[in-house]
Amino acid sequence: MEKANRREFLKGAATAAIGAPFVLRTLPALAEAAGRKRDANATVRQRRLGRTELMISEVGFGGHYKNPDRTYRIASIERAVEYGINFFDCFEAPPGYREIQMVGDALDFLGLRDQVVIAAHLWTAGHFYSLDEIDNVLRMLKTDCIDIGWLTALHMELTDPAVEVGMKAKEQGKVRFLGVTGHEKTQVIETLEHGDVFDAMLFPYSYGVEGGKDYHFPMARKRDMGIVCIKPFAGGSLFRAQRKIDELLAQPDFAGLQPAPAFLKYILQNQDITATIPGMTTAAQVDENITASVNPKLHAEERRFLGEAFAAAKPHMLRQYPFLGEWM
Repeated sequence: MEKANRREFLKGAATAAIGAPFVLRTLPALAEAAGRKRDANATVRQRRLGRTELMISEVGFGGHYKNPDRTYRIASIERAVEYGINFFDCFEAPPGYREIQMVGDALDFLGLRDQVVIAAHLWTAGHFYSLDEIDNVLRMLKTDCIDIGWLTALHMELTDPAVEVGMKAKEQGKVRFLGVTGHEKTQVIETLEHGDVFDAMLFPYSYGVEGGKDYHFPMARKRDMGIVCIKPFAGGSLFRAQRKIDELLAQPDFAGLQPAPAFLKYILQNQDITATIPGMTTAAQVDENITASVNPKLHAEERRFLGEAFAAAKPHMLRQYPFLGEWM
């Protein structure tokens, strides 16, 4: 009965939130925003998310959505699901929580909620969420259950209120599984050492940013935890070093090479990883990124490119994301 009541509560909020402006702005321009699908037959492969037994796409949909246009958001999400991407990581951005609302709006509008696995962060703006705030996240996502609820490891012990709220939300059916995440390597380690209540973990991993191999991957194998990796492009530093990257791509050895899929291919060579979640703001970016799963072989020239590209991106990365230095 409790679950049914919550569904009715959320249904009313969903109807009010989507509104005529959302529909009217989206419908005429959706096909134009999507563009032509690059590969009609491509399908992203899936991997098992540890003991959750969820099968999720090895290329997921990252949670930092830079493009504020709802039309492009819908087009990119629809394209992702067409390719078999079924894992959506949602990060709540205060004060308006625009990012998570876009995902909720798009999945609801397209009728795709039942086809995807949604992960949401239960911490932001410097504090952990209460049960009421988790209800607010559910309203924004237009669902009655979050599949993976991420708790940020801020030197967290299992008796802390944040963990107790997470466990209570799980007991009430608002969250199916709990995961632990953190930008700082030591904080995640400390939290995992306190006990075994988390089913998955989320942390940075990419070419040159591979510190998780020391502790996190062995711990995941020991506890059968799924691993989802963020910052696949060194926190976007690959693109901030665009001039150098363009110079590399102009070399004959790298002609026709796609930088983003090369980084994703490298990440997915690690079989301990369940998924990597690049942020994608257009359908064209979805087209490009899924090739890492459809054509997974990492060629010799791509490996050489990764080394030179990371060297170019590293100074930008350490200036904007100094915490990534811990993971190198």
